[in-house]
Amino acid sequence: YGGLARVGRSRANRRNGGRFAKVGGLSTTHPGTGEPSQAWRQPGGVGAAGGCGRAGRPRATGLNGGRFAMVRGMSTAQRWTVEQSQAWRQQVGWLMGANYLPRSAQNQLAMWQAETFDLAMIREEFGWAAEAGLNAFRIYLHDLLAGDLPGFLDRMQQVSDLAAELGHKLIYVFFDDCWRPDPQLGPQLPPVPRMHNSRWVQSPGSAVRGALDASQLQRLGDYVSAVIERFDGHDAVVLWDLYNEPGNPGESTDAPASDFEGSLALLESAFEWARAVGPSKPLTAGHWHYGEAFQSLNAAQARLSDVASFHFYSHPHKLERALGQVSSFYSDGEVGGEQGRAMVCTEYMARVNHNLFFNVTPLLKERGIDAIHWGLVAGASNTKYPWGSQPSSPEPLCWHHELLHPDGSAYDEAELAFLRGLSPRG
Repeated sequence: YGGLARVGRSRANRRNGGRFAKVGGLSTTHPGTGEPSQAWRQPGGVGAAGGCGRAGRPRATGLNGGRFAMVRGMSTAQRWTVEQSQAWRQQVGWLMGANYLPRSAQNQLAMWQAETFDLAMIREEFGWAAEAGLNAFRIYLHDLLAGDLPGFLDRMQQVSDLAAELGHKLIYVFFDDCWRPDPQLGPQLPPVPRMHNSRWVQSPGSAVRGALDASQLQRLGDYVSAVIERFDGHDAVVLWDLYNEPGNPGESTDAPASDFEGSLALLESAFEWARAVGPSKPLTAGHWHYGEAFQSLNAAQARLSDVASFHFYSHPHKLERALGQVSSFYSDGEVGGEQGRAMVCTEYMARVNHNLFFNVTPLLKERGIDAIHWGLVAGASNTKYPWGSQPSSPEPLCWHHELLHPDGSAYDEAELAFLRGLSPRG
């Protein structure tokens, strides 16, 4: 898989023939890359003595050979030129931030639903992030939230205004193939103890994605259009991330390539819907997996994205290889550097893989690539535990993700000091 990223934030029994060694029910290899995760097996975590962390909307008319036909008269808005992407980079500057979920929320629905939306907690955590030197958040939405569209947009307004007040830029994510396939509104099930991302849900769920019809397409298109129409002009919003990890098998262990057809069709439709609004902010969908079955998805992501984005959870010595893989889907010289499309790393930092703030963030900054790591505050998402963790798993010798304890104190003071030294806040 080229060492770029794992096959989802998922249980250990994944692709690569499902051949993952286990110790006490816990995967000792990295999903997707097959690299050993030693932090659970040796004192001090990753590495030796230092422990871990050191060193006009289109209307769909139905399916057409697996693709969605759009009616004539849709927006003629085009993908950004390389020059437009470069201009965006100069205007926005370098972003260093986190994928954000409040510590009380086990998934996207728990963050945004009226009954569990907690602006006071979000303010507190946004403040902690600013003190740590971060200036950006990537935040997941969910299509089911549009069932209460006025309320949902109002809560988004509060979060967006708060971000602007505290100097944070925002990347909103619309769709996601990761994790549980059956999202439902209402009270969310409590987290499974010690299980990584135990209640995260797909958007839309796999049943919807696998049987999209005109009514579902209309609903999803209206959701995308309403959000972009409302917030494209907001000062805090800098990028629209239309689809997280398209083709991720979620909780399935053997999803064949044919199952990706719904993801590909939704991916292409999402860009059509977003373009029809005529956004002033760029569109992207990040590369994350380079298996043969993902070639059509990667090609579409590259063909449609205004800026190139990707996930990177491997050892830092594989970063150049990963960047080469991303570039291979674009024309020669089209991405990266001073002359290419802007690049954003929308997920990184997995301590158990020796993917650390200390050794990855500077490499991204040197190359002018935005650095958005996974996780701000340890909480109900359980992402301080590694991929493949189970209720019977031991407490980790080092955290997989997350920067802060629930009280705002640092997991590692050295990490905070290091990030402040790199901070685009000055």
